[in-house]
Amino acid sequence: MKVLHVIPCLAGGGAERQLQYLNNSAALSDLEMHVAYLNDGGVNIQEYGNVSLHKLKARSNYDPGLIVRLYLLIRRVDPHLVQSWLIHSDILSAIVCLLTRKKWVARESNAPGLRSGSSIKFLLRKLLFRFASGVISNSLAGYLYWKETYPKNRNILIENGFPTQDIERESIRELPSALLDNLGDYVVFVGRLESQKNISRIIESMALVRGELKLVICGEGKLCQSLKDLAVDIGVDERILFKGRTEKNKVYQLMRNAKGVVLMSHFEGFPNVAVEAMVCHSPLVVSDIAPHRSILSDDSAAFVNKDDPKEIALAIDGLLNNSDLASRRSAKAYQISQDLSLDVMAQKYRQLYLEME
Repeated sequence: MKVLHVIPCLAGGGAERQLQYLNNSAALSDLEMHVAYLNDGGVNIQEYGNVSLHKLKARSNYDPGLIVRLYLLIRRVDPHLVQSWLIHSDILSAIVCLLTRKKWVARESNAPGLRSGSSIKFLLRKLLFRFASGVISNSLAGYLYWKETYPKNRNILIENGFPTQDIERESIRELPSALLDNLGDYVVFVGRLESQKNISRIIESMALVRGELKLVICGEGKLCQSLKDLAVDIGVDERILFKGRTEKNKVYQLMRNAKGVVLMSHFEGFPNVAVEAMVCHSPLVVSDIAPHRSILSDDSAAFVNKDDPKEIALAIDGLLNNSDLASRRSAKAYQISQDLSLDVMAQKYRQLYLEME
């Protein structure tokens, strides 16, 4: 069986990593996997394993010529199924699959009802999902949204999977001295520096955290400079370390050695970073939102009001003041993470693909 995945970029966030994990899964090794993409994002192509990669030349994500190029690729590869990842690929794949009469499944990696969807591209995507052979959601919120929107469609819930053994093995390696940089005690944030992640509240809470605890921020984004300015304005810039884009193995090492990982997102699809922290035995302070509650409970993480810096600061202080509770929670979270393995996810995808052949 041939499956063609369509994604704008091979590197970036959680969706790109999930596709990479999936293509490297032994459970799908007997299927012929293809990936069409616009930009490699600087990723090492070899990380995609035994998969056929097809770069679609384009001036931008909105290049109308992409319709013709993907049409020709589908005619040449002749896949049994096309799966799209992220909004631009959803729209492109839907149009071309309607023209070629190919089965198309879309992957929902967000909680649609919790984010703005009033733009033309969101409305067009919603309309086109009516014609999908299936919608794969990685969160219960996404699954329920599309089940209610198009009840006659095939809606599938497949939570994200993680190479838990690889993550844990990387996390116990010794931190490079360049990363340590006389850190002392610290907590970590990992993610894109954008408004959804609510990083400004974490920085504001650091002004209320006792002692010399530092905050290490791993990630890039359009809010980087404004967040640095905020740290200066409230006088915590010497305790905030912006590490920029950080290799995943080093992120895992930072998590393992941190007092905790702090995540205050306004909304998420599936909270990938939280799961990675769970695998790394790192205590969690998280925003009290449904996606976090879907995998964590009060005995495995500290939940706080994401808009209250005082409450966030108290929870961060608790990582130091009540280390026994933090350790018990991280041990429970680690146990939960073992049920979110890559093998479990890959077997669910395999079953779905074969049913749709």
